[in-house]
Amino acid sequence: MKLLSKNILIIVMFLYLTFCFKASAQTFKDDIMMQAFSWNVDLQSSVSAEGGLYAYLNSRASGYANAGFTVLWMPPPSKSTGGVGYIPTELFNFSQTVYGSQAQLTTLLTTMKNTTPQIHAMADVVVNHRGGSTNWTDFTNPTWDCHSITSTDEANSGTITGVRPCGTADTGDDFNGARDLDHTNAQVQTGVKDYLTKLKALGFDSWRWDMVKGFSASYVGNYVAASTPHGSVGEYWDGNVANVKPWIDGTTKQSAAFDFPLYYTLGTALSSGNYGGLAGNPGLAGQFGYASLAVTFLDNHDTFVTTAFVSDANVMKGYAYLLTHPGIPCVFFSHYHGGTFTKDGVTRTYTNHQTAINQLMAVRKANGINANSSLVVSNSSSFYSATIDGKVAVRIGSNATWTPTGTGWVENASGTDYKVWSKTAINVAPTVTISTLGGSFVTGTTIAATITATDDKTGSVIHYTTDGSVPTISSPVYTAPVSITTTTTLNAIAVDTDGLLSGVASQTYTFLTVGTITVRFLPPASWTTPINIHYWNAVPLANLAGTTWPGKVTTGPDANGYYSYVFNNLASINIIFNDSKSGTRNQTANIEGVTQSTCYNMSSGTLVVEQCSTLGIGQNESKVSKLKLYPNPVSDGFKLNLEVSDVSVYDVTGRIVKQFKGSFGAEANFQVENINKGLYFVNATLAEGGNTTIKFVKE
Repeated sequence: MKLLSKNILIIVMFLYLTFCFKASAQTFKDDIMMQAFSWNVDLQSSVSAEGGLYAYLNSRASGYANAGFTVLWMPPPSKSTGGVGYIPTELFNFSQTVYGSQAQLTTLLTTMKNTTPQIHAMADVVVNHRGGSTNWTDFTNPTWDCHSITSTDEANSGTITGVRPCGTADTGDDFNGARDLDHTNAQVQTGVKDYLTKLKALGFDSWRWDMVKGFSASYVGNYVAASTPHGSVGEYWDGNVANVKPWIDGTTKQSAAFDFPLYYTLGTALSSGNYGGLAGNPGLAGQFGYASLAVTFLDNHDTFVTTAFVSDANVMKGYAYLLTHPGIPCVFFSHYHGGTFTKDGVTRTYTNHQTAINQLMAVRKANGINANSSLVVSNSSSFYSATIDGKVAVRIGSNATWTPTGTGWVENASGTDYKVWSKTAINVAPTVTISTLGGSFVTGTTIAATITATDDKTGSVIHYTTDGSVPTISSPVYTAPVSITTTTTLNAIAVDTDGLLSGVASQTYTFLTVGTITVRFLPPASWTTPINIHYWNAVPLANLAGTTWPGKVTTGPDANGYYSYVFNNLASINIIFNDSKSGTRNQTANIEGVTQSTCYNMSSGTLVVEQCSTLGIGQNESKVSKLKLYPNPVSDGFKLNLEVSDVSVYDVTGRIVKQFKGSFGAEANFQVENINKGLYFVNATLAEGGNTTIKFVKE
């Protein structure tokens, strides 16, 4: 009888574990995540100087992969109120955010897919709610009717603009900042699935679900099952693990959740110096069957301004815990890169902790620590100590002298009030930085590009290329600043004394001719006049100071309804069009790196770049007319009718998307099949002298 009972118990446990693993349709237990943004990240000078967040991340993607990050949680990519993504208005419009253009986004996602190891791109999916395009309830792109909004939404009472909601009752908590979506409605369900399909087509393969308390967990489970992402995690903001687990169960364990219970427990321990709350294995990560469904974190773009935030002095103690413990750790952009960030009137300043975090990630990778690793806690009072998988030991707290028992332990990482040991000597990959940022520069100037390497040991050697190719250990060795006078993509790597390579750092320097830039803008009919233009970051800066918001009044409208503004003696400018609406003005997203006379049409509510009659910046018409590009529109490639050299293809933001170095005879073929559809500019040097730009449409 006892034997039978034992066998039955074994069978029951087997079936239970089988159910757990089968129900977990996704798991990314071996991953290390980075939240690759923070609130007002677009206003960080280090980010805006490189052309926006997408461009900033693109130049660092290879380094992130080398450091150990395998998932980058990106901000919401859709058009939204305010441009940051959290009140989406046009889900299918990826060209109007504060983070960069759609072309920059797809370039970044392609770069991430091609890193070694691959970095998975996680989209921030905001489908609990939507904002209207011109009033409270008019949803466009995709168009959804009143049945898409819950009957319990605020728009069903009081004074509103637009139609009243006519859906069913909300299946979750109310969100009063926008219209709550009715996920019982077929058009919402189909629309969300179509949205995920479009995100996958862009290059995303993982989802972070915003405000999942606002609708039933079952819908997240359905959406995940339909889209089969690499990973999925929901923002169920609740410090009680007994509430978070049922949400995960409600998705049939199709999605992980952020470990808010551990967030509050760990934050309290770090701020108080009393580590009693960390006894055992706290949080969602400490629950049997949920460790691989728990994304642990130290702070994020919302929590960093709350009273529970982790101070900069405690950041590295926090990561000494997260990066050595079970769960799927997520590193916050602000902690990794540093900077000053503001939200809701609260400002926090952080140190750059990149090198120290990289050390801890190297320990985790070298010892195979993952979400399901075992944990033995040896102290949890005035200091904390634990051993993970019998391979890694950690001590956190002041005035502590504890060391792991046994032989063979090597101190791998340490800082103020923390130490980490393992039985494996680790080698942290070097990091390389091109400190002279790329961008737009005036033809005739010289840029001296400085490259530096950081490593846990001395002796790293830097190699670089200037033709856009990936450097190898056979590439030129960097010994002095690189002199750049023509449009160039500078790539660099570092190799340490053990032969370990860094990721590739990259900066592009675009040289432009000073001339006249005329911009024309057709606003939506709902905008009020006058129409203003706000501008900043002129090249050369000495020729034009930026405006204060809302900028200068444009001229117009002309016979076609366009408003215009003329910039003289410039090579590049950043602009925003806005109207004179009282309160929150209507405005476009940032339009950065404008280098050509360009027309913008927003009459449909979506900003579209159009071809203008003007050919370019201060061009000589007779010289331009000699060079012809065909066919136009372009499918796979184009030809130029004259002998040219150094041909560059730019997108509408002025960023280089393709370069052809060297000299080319007349009728040479230039392949551009891998660039996205849209409007582009080809800049080429004529054999007879002079520099010419031609527009073309990629279909």
